[in-house]
Amino acid sequence: MLMCRLVRKRNSVLEKMKPQNILLSRYGTLVEMVRADHIAKGAIGKGHDFYHALRVANMCLKISDYDSLIDELAWVAGLIHNVDHLFPANEIGSNLIRYFDATSLCAEYRHIIKLAVERHSGRNHPDDSDVQICLMDADKVVCLEADVIMRAAQFVCHLPTFDPRFVRTDDPSANYRNPKTVIRDLLGVLEWVDLDGWFRLPKALEMAQERAKFIRLFINTFARQLEAANMLSPEFPEELITN
Repeated sequence: MLMCRLVRKRNSVLEKMKPQNILLSRYGTLVEMVRADHIAKGAIGKGHDFYHALRVANMCLKISDYDSLIDELAWVAGLIHNVDHLFPANEIGSNLIRYFDATSLCAEYRHIIKLAVERHSGRNHPDDSDVQICLMDADKVVCLEADVIMRAAQFVCHLPTFDPRFVRTDDPSANYRNPKTVIRDLLGVLEWVDLDGWFRLPKALEMAQERAKFIRLFINTFARQLEAANMLSPEFPEELITN
């Protein structure tokens, strides 16, 4: 049970602002600290850049079924959840403390956020806190947004775009860690929608399903274009396969 409370003075200007803008103002020092860390670590234009952190934070507010307190803690967790991509494992704890010290969060809330951030990349577990559930779902929704197509090409650019044998069918030798092609890497995020249990918040699942439609449209359009050019098996000659 959450015992301590965030005490806020009434502010007529803030009350008229969008929730994410209120939190940007409330945690301005932390926001700038996190932004500066991403710049200092060269995490610009990468999959886990500052924009990703802020998008996940704001997405927490969009999908939450909880009260404003959980929303706020999840937003903070989203803002700092890239910490494991910015620092080596033995420096994560000290940097989380540094982040928390830029806020007025009490020890109980710090602990909840810390656990959510440290565990957000793991599998769903019945003991996950509401803050962690919100963070994990928000992270996946953001990773299903339209720019995942550009990011797939950007971060696995060393892989072939497609394999003529495995565009409409699954490559049994490929997986999330070793996608073999850019298209298979893109298909990986759809597993979150196609398989039950990945999303736990109804709004998150609804938004994920809507975003998945665009990815499927892209993949199906590409497949039809390849098919029209006789670039898919079985029409494509097996001896010409280069993958």
